[in-house]
Parts: sequence; C-alpha cells; structure tokens
Amino acid sequence: MLSKDNKYALILLTPAFALVIFLFIYPLSHSFYLSFFNYDLISGEQSFAGFKNYIRLFGDPDFLWSMARNLFYTAFVVTFNFIIGFAFAELVIQKFPGRGAIQAVILLPMLLMPAADAITWRMLYNTEFGLINNFLATIGLDRVTWLAQSSTALLAVMIADIWAWTPWMFLVLLAGLQSLPQDVFEAARVDGASTFKRWWNLTLPLMKPVIFVAITLKSVDTFRTFDYIWIMTKGGPGGATHVLSSFGYLIGFSTFRFGTAAAVSTVAFILAFLLALGLIRFLMRRTQ
Repeated sequence: MLSKDNKYALILLTPAFALVIFLFIYPLSHSFYLSFFNYDLISGEQSFAGFKNYIRLFGDPDFLWSMARNLFYTAFVVTFNFIIGFAFAELVIQKFPGRGAIQAVILLPMLLMPAADAITWRMLYNTEFGLINNFLATIGLDRVTWLAQSSTALLAVMIADIWAWTPWMFLVLLAGLQSLPQDVFEAARVDGASTFKRWWNLTLPLMKPVIFVAITLKSVDTFRTFDYIWIMTKGGPGGATHVLSSFGYLIGFSTFRFGTAAAVSTVAFILAFLLALGLIRFLMRRTQ
C-alpha cells in the first residue's frame, strides 16, 4: 500500500470512494438510524422509539401483504423476463433475413424512461379509449377496468414491467449466446445430436454463469420497483398493488411518519440483500 503505484491508484479511486460514502453508506446508515425514532417533519423534533416502529410494522397486515406481494411481483416478473428474453435471444441468434429489424423492435421498450413506459401502459389500459379495451369491444367482449379492480391491477402492472425490461434480459442472454464456442456445437451436430439435445446439454450448461448474473441483477432491481406501481395505480385499488417501496413512500409522504417509513426501507434493504445472497448461493451451486 506504500508503493508509488498504489498511492496513485488510491488517489484516482478517491471520487469513487466519495460517491459510495455520500450516495450509499450515508443514506443507508441515516435511514437505519431514523427508523429508531419518531420524527416530525414539520417541527423537526424526534423522540427515541427503539424497536416500536418495527413492531408496529410487523403487526400491520398491510405491511405484511406488501412484503409478500413484493416477493411475488419479483418472482413473476423475473421469471417471464428470463423466459421471453431467452426465447428472443435464441431467435435472433439464428441467421435469417430481417434479423436486425426484429432485434431493434425488441429493444424499443428499453429505450423509453420507466415513467414513460408506465404512462403509456396506463393509457393502454384506459377503460374508455384504451387500445386494449377497444380491441375487447371490437371482438364482442366487455371492457375491463384493469387498474381499478384488485383482481387485475397487479397483473396489469406486472405485464407493463415485463414488457419494459425483457429487452435488458434479452441483451444479456444474447451476448452470452454469441460468446459460446461454436466448435462444440458443430461436433455435437456431426455426432447426430438433435436441436433440443444440443440446447439442453450444451447451451444451458455453458450459459449458466450468464444466466446466474442476469437473474441475480434483475431480481434485485425488480424487488425495489416503484415507478410502475406508483404511476399506474399508486398502490390501489385499496392497497391491492402496494409493494414495500410504494408502501414506505405512502407512509412517509402522506402520513409523515418518517421513522416508520425508514423502518420500511430498512426491511426492504435487508430482504433485497437476503434475496441476492440466496440467489447467489443457489445459482453458484447449480453452475458448479
């Protein structure tokens, strides 16, 4: 650490250390600290509450439902991100006319900001003039209030999220497929292995490290979803689409219980960390 090269390296890394401290460590530690207090935003007064905020949360059915819904949302969205993304990647990796155009169309949703995606889908789901309901009316079916009834609202939001972020999964998996050694596949083809056997016995095993990275990163990112939920439903109807991020936001900026909201964010961080750790351990065992 005392060599000249290491001194220069430390100097060059100083901005990165500063970013980690001020954009990650400080907000996280301050949120954790705040979760043990009852904080009044208007007066600025705070009183020590200990674990009361956490006890209150875990006794709140709305919080528990939000936590369970968050896990279900993540599992559902990432599963379909992976299945559809892998299918598109396998399609585009083949050589056929128009492949570039299809790839460009697949990537289009990812070019929009999440807020724009959410607003677009909210308009598509509109009961009166939305394209989805207009299509249903054209074929003789009743219009559906997609975002206004608890039986369809969460599914509608998840479909929007899947549509928006499957292109990211597609890009990662396509890059992995393009990096696979083709001589192995040629040898298997010469030996008479069918397309399915080559995919099952060669593609999947060789793709495991890429799949591991893609699923882990996308799971953590999806777990902290907020924009689609808040823009499309604001957690409604009747809290039926609340996840931890939207539930914590509602508590913090509607009821101004910032100590409780900080406790929600702390629980969300711990769950996201445990989710990532569990996925890493599980997928690493499967890739060995």
